[in-house]
Amino acid sequence: ALACARTALDIHTKSGNNKGQAFAHQVSAYVYVEQQLWSQALPEALDAARLYQHEGDISAILDSLYLTARIQFELQSFSLAEKTLRSLLKQGENSSGCFHLANAYSLLGLIFLQKNNLARAKALFLKSASLEQKNERFSGAATDYANIGLIETKLGHISQALKTYETALTYASAFE
Repeated sequence: ALACARTALDIHTKSGNNKGQAFAHQVSAYVYVEQQLWSQALPEALDAARLYQHEGDISAILDSLYLTARIQFELQSFSLAEKTLRSLLKQGENSSGCFHLANAYSLLGLIFLQKNNLARAKALFLKSASLEQKNERFSGAATDYANIGLIETKLGHISQALKTYETALTYASAFE
């Protein structure tokens, strides 16, 4: 896949096709992500995001920004990941194309969970769960509720945690 992406990148670079170049960088980033080669994935994702910005394809822009933020998160560059996600959310507030903004809110929640800012993390997971339900993406809502249950457990709210875990289980079971 990397060899094909490199060949495609060469062809698209020679022909001046920015979208093709961006896509080749994005494919390379995804290959590196699958291999957990985060440091190699990051420049590819950044190049894809930069090139897509010039083309105005909102779905591709948001997807490449999310990929960049996810890699930054894996590299434990939480401040950079947060900045990238906030840029994504700002760009996607009027139109997100086919990109699901719930993904960005959920990853932001994970960042604040890592920072042990449980109140902000919970609010972000709730926002994500709401969007997931609205878009009938119930497996995503199940994940968000499981994360909220974890927060309630950390806060010592065992009764609320159990209710939240039950909600997560209900979504996970009903919608596989």
